[in-house]
Amino acid sequence: MFKLPKCPHCGESYTSAEVKENLRNKTFKCKSCKKPIANKRFAGRLILIPIAIVLVAGIDCLLFALLQENGTVPSVIVTFVLLLGEFFLQPYVCKYEKIDDDEK
Repeated sequence: MFKLPKCPHCGESYTSAEVKENLRNKTFKCKSCKKPIANKRFAGRLILIPIAIVLVAGIDCLLFALLQENGTVPSVIVTFVLLLGEFFLQPYVCKYEKIDDDEK
């Protein structure tokens, strides 16, 4: 699940920076074979976002139970860190698919 995507035509590997750049586009051309690729950017995020939400809720409940009145600041920090982690994991959960001739 947590792998950088490859071109479905030629198998060319992409770096994390290249994947982040391609996240903005629904389609783009492979840097190696120049064939069109569809970017399924939300496929993996449908799994990643609920995991982050469950982690945030669970850790927030634990912090509020342990720290009682002083749990707000640590809760905000944990939420920020987990959302930042989700941002950095985005390239590892998107998928690239071939574009059929009908979809062009």
